[in-house]
Amino acid sequence: MRGKRRKVEAGHIIVNNRPPYGYKKIEKENHMTLEILEDEAKIVRSIFTWYTVEDESGNPLSVFKITRKLTQMKIPTRGDKDKKVAKKRKQGHWAMSTVNRILNSETYAGIWHFGKYDARQHRNPDDRLIAVEVPAIISPEIFEAAQSRMENNQMNSKRSQKYNYLFNRRTVCMSCGYKMNAICPNKSKGYIYYRCPSGIHPNLKQRCEQPYFRVPDVDESVWQWVKKIITDPATLEKGLADHQADQEKVNEPLQQRLEVVKSLIKKSESELAELLTSLKAMENHKAKRSKAAILNEIEQVENLLDNLESQREALIEQISTNSLSEREIKSIKEYAAAIAKDLDTLQTDFESRERLMDLLDVQVTLGMEDGQKVAYVRCNLGNSNLSIAPFTTCHKGDIIT
Repeated sequence: MRGKRRKVEAGHIIVNNRPPYGYKKIEKENHMTLEILEDEAKIVRSIFTWYTVEDESGNPLSVFKITRKLTQMKIPTRGDKDKKVAKKRKQGHWAMSTVNRILNSETYAGIWHFGKYDARQHRNPDDRLIAVEVPAIISPEIFEAAQSRMENNQMNSKRSQKYNYLFNRRTVCMSCGYKMNAICPNKSKGYIYYRCPSGIHPNLKQRCEQPYFRVPDVDESVWQWVKKIITDPATLEKGLADHQADQEKVNEPLQQRLEVVKSLIKKSESELAELLTSLKAMENHKAKRSKAAILNEIEQVENLLDNLESQREALIEQISTNSLSEREIKSIKEYAAAIAKDLDTLQTDFESRERLMDLLDVQVTLGMEDGQKVAYVRCNLGNSNLSIAPFTTCHKGDIIT
């Protein structure tokens, strides 16, 4: 990572082989940068215009309507043109996540950022980002207008939400692996469910036959399991110890690879020092070819070191991601002790329970086994297979807490 940061600070753009939609990667004045692809840039400008101003109808469009419009226009996606990009949708079918990503990217206003996310995909604070100027497709004013509308939409969405879903965006379909979402298909009855999008979405390649899962049943089943862990100190301690032991096994090959990389870095640094010494000794010599050969070797070793340092930082981050730090373990224990004293309040405090799910990184996979609805639950305290049994009856207007 240090080698990458040095390159970015020197003005390089690092996008591997996946430049943002609307751009291609080029080398200019010994720097990797972005160049506008005008055919895609026209689509980017249209997306921002439709979202912030209007389309032919005279009204701004939502992200959903923009996605549908692009699909109806049969505009090729990046995945349609680049076979290296894995596609989940049919030819010419856009995803809302792609449109959202475009509208949220300041790159299109001329500022590309490095280091936006840490190893756990949590957003880094702004002071840790490195900004690099790139050719702009839209003006900063248009980008700010899009951000303003998004913030307003989020605030209005939270105010209008009728139901709380404890594991919304934390559930995955066992059959096809898609993220499941929460819906209320019959608003007159008010029943709410987790469902796989591939069962009803015509644009997805795979069709899913999984049934719907009632939100109260899933949320309560998993919540009871989590509650049992956090209210029993012995179970909590065992869960943390088992998680760390499992992660040590996962990290073992990574640690071995890390030691190999460290050894190669040490060897390369020694070679570089010898080459620099040889180059200095030839300062007063006229042997241009010999100097050129040494300079070429120095460049090769430096490139190798950059690559090895990137591997080292990536391995360190991966090992760190797989393990709970002592601070995280302490935080879990303290939070568990605090909430165990006041479970009655927690039972009706949705936001506190949601924070606990975030802290424990609870993930749920829903599916069918032997005709029974089941949930495979995993978190920082262990794993469990749960049968999904009816817990409550949801009536129209109920708030699930």
